[in-house]
Amino acid sequence: MKPVLVFAAIAFAGLGLTAATSLEKIALVQVTYADGQWSEIDESIIQASMPKQLGFPETGGLRLQSFFENGSAAYTLFLGNPFRQTYERFLENGSIEGQTVTVDELNLTLIVPYSKEVTRVELQDNGSVLFSTDLAEATAFYCQIPDGVCDEDCSEDVDCATPTPEEAVASQTTPEPTPTATPTLTAQVDTTPIPSSPADTPATILTGLLALIVAILAYAALSMLTHKK
Repeated sequence: MKPVLVFAAIAFAGLGLTAATSLEKIALVQVTYADGQWSEIDESIIQASMPKQLGFPETGGLRLQSFFENGSAAYTLFLGNPFRQTYERFLENGSIEGQTVTVDELNLTLIVPYSKEVTRVELQDNGSVLFSTDLAEATAFYCQIPDGVCDEDCSEDVDCATPTPEEAVASQTTPEPTPTATPTLTAQVDTTPIPSSPADTPATILTGLLALIVAILAYAALSMLTHKK
């Protein structure tokens, strides 16, 4: 998942911040000043509540700017003089006393709104560029973090990759059900010969014929006796 920061702050005094309620993309650029040189520590693109930064009047001092690819300014914030920092201390009588000191080393976190059109962040002093960084590397890193969402601000978001035809077909193909074994029924035929009925034998047939002849003869004899009377 892409990194999410709920609250971000700029690390120098004199700049008031009021947290916004909705998350959006912002660019964070961490810089340091030491031995008369500005250098970058880190840069990143995150989803965060963009603070409403209460800058200083446009009367000199440092100026933070971000730029579109065509060179026009995307965002401007006047930072005043972060080298002069004011501290408050409590006195023994209970009162508070302000004290301003000048420092010769700084660690700053610069925050600007981000979109795919924003390509560069600069820190300037009365028109002179003190520090400039390209956001291409931070953008590439942000877009390569897989989170399952195709981000419109990422031209090469890993979540926007078009699947190959084979992958598309495989994702839409319903797997064939596993066939289940069907029990085999085997018919067993009894091949034992059926014995012939006794009525079908030659002896039985002959006996029947003799009985029939005897009955005919008896009937004929009875008819003759009746006729004589």
